[in-house]
Amino acid sequence: MSLKNLRYNMSVLECKSCEEFIDYMDSESYENFRSNVCHTIKTLGELPFLVIVLKKDIIRYCYENDKLVECYYLLGMIDYICRINDYPYDSEYEDIREYKLDKLLYPSGVHLLCHIENSEEPKKEALKNAIPEFLCFNIVEWGIKNVA
Repeated sequence: MSLKNLRYNMSVLECKSCEEFIDYMDSESYENFRSNVCHTIKTLGELPFLVIVLKKDIIRYCYENDKLVECYYLLGMIDYICRINDYPYDSEYEDIREYKLDKLLYPSGVHLLCHIENSEEPKKEALKNAIPEFLCFNIVEWGIKNVA
């Protein structure tokens, strides 16, 4: 991606309010939301995405507006990006890190495989490979770098 395209894509997201950002990521559908977040990271890069989410305080916005799946997914993503890149850990959201979703949230593909195979084995495999920063919020996520 050229520097010009990166600047354009960043400026588009930076101009959006928190509500517009979440709408842009399509929070009406968990599958679309997680896909759009991963594609945005692939397009922008991890650091620019991290800067935008933290600068706009999107995680706090989601938490305060009862968009908990989005809140925990973004916080898991931010914590994961910080860990794999050896960036400093952001302690701003310690109060939110104390909580998690009531039950495990799997990608729809895992549920589909369980149905097709008539087995819970796909869930067990997904759980075994889950990224810890997501799992602490009861979100089973593992393939965020494998977006097409």
